[in-house]
Amino acid sequence: MEGLIVDLEFLGNYASQHTRRAYQSDLAAFNHFLKTFYQKVTSFKEVNRGIIIHYRNWLSDCGGPGGEPLAPKSIARKIASIDD
Repeated sequence: MEGLIVDLEFLGNYASQHTRRAYQSDLAAFNHFLKTFYQKVTSFKEVNRGIIIHYRNWLSDCGGPGGEPLAPKSIARKIASIDD
């Protein structure tokens, strides 16, 4: 997962390997979103409320596998992963 804008250090705080993988996947998806829509963002500190809202809306429109909308629970988990 080279080049992640977000810091993955906090993943070590989770004992469950499943939880770490889920958060790592969520963070990689957010990183992909940032690189697609916000190329000038180079640090997580630059992410603002507007970007998070855009990400949430994108997930609900086409952020799932094959461009399908994600379920509200999945969206909530992905947003929570970037808020930790």
